[in-house]
Amino acid sequence: QFIATKKFQAFDYEPSATPSHFSSFKGGNMKMYGTPRPPEFTSLYHLINVPVHLIAGRGDRLIGPSNILRHYELMRRAGVDVQIDSYDGCGHADFTCGMNTQALHGLLNACDGLMERTMAQKKTLKELKRKKLITAHHSRR
Repeated sequence: QFIATKKFQAFDYEPSATPSHFSSFKGGNMKMYGTPRPPEFTSLYHLINVPVHLIAGRGDRLIGPSNILRHYELMRRAGVDVQIDSYDGCGHADFTCGMNTQALHGLLNACDGLMERTMAQKKTLKELKRKKLITAHHSRR
């Protein structure tokens, strides 16, 4: 979808979409998403309410570091608690298959950091609720 539309969006089910696909059908987007066009994910970043850690490989030819940096910046602007790391000489398979020990170590450290940030966020929300400074309805952010 990104190659055809230059948008980070969900699959376009309309038969007029490029590229065409056997699973496309008239009214497909309305049936699948409730909208005539597929949702663009970057416009939904403000809904992310958990910490995010992005990892980029400077040798990744599938999803290059500039794409990761773009999403990092969009998430920051949307108020997401996001961090980013990058690794020299790493490609997509290095992270996916754990083929590079430096990348694997960084990925595991990022997971530890995410857990710590998530627990701190949860503790803060509990404290605010206890002090009745926020209600359960407002605790999404």
